[in-house]
Amino acid sequence: MRHELAGNIVKLAVALQGARRGLTLNDIQDCFGVKRKTAERMRNTVEMIFGPLEIVESSDRRKHWRLRSSFLRHIVGVRVEEIKEFESAVERLARSGLDERANHLRNLLGKLYAATHPAKVRELDAQLAALRQTENAAKRLKSRRNRKGGGA
Repeated sequence: MRHELAGNIVKLAVALQGARRGLTLNDIQDCFGVKRKTAERMRNTVEMIFGPLEIVESSDRRKHWRLRSSFLRHIVGVRVEEIKEFESAVERLARSGLDERANHLRNLLGKLYAATHPAKVRELDAQLAALRQTENAAKRLKSRRNRKGGGA
């Protein structure tokens, strides 16, 4: 199996697990740029590897599938860059006076941490601390250069 195909199967499994209303074959086709038969094979492969898919009730007369297995929680990781961007979004919302929206994102981030293995949370926290130190040092250096007339 080619690496790209394996990656797409995992991406599809993640999408199927994260889609509250499920995904249709058309959704899979659009997301991966494949034909219907390939979308069907991809859906079947996800089911074969990760467990049964459930059909989600919908009003549009098309079948929607969702992955209920918790298997992915053990293999899908959160990257420190993603957490940092999330935190930056919260800060921008708060600075803009959108406190309620910022609180919603803070709560979501807390739930994300709660769903993450404690060892991974400790690792992420250490990586975030190092990233913040690096960013602060870069800001101080840039500020000094600007004061001295050294440009950007």
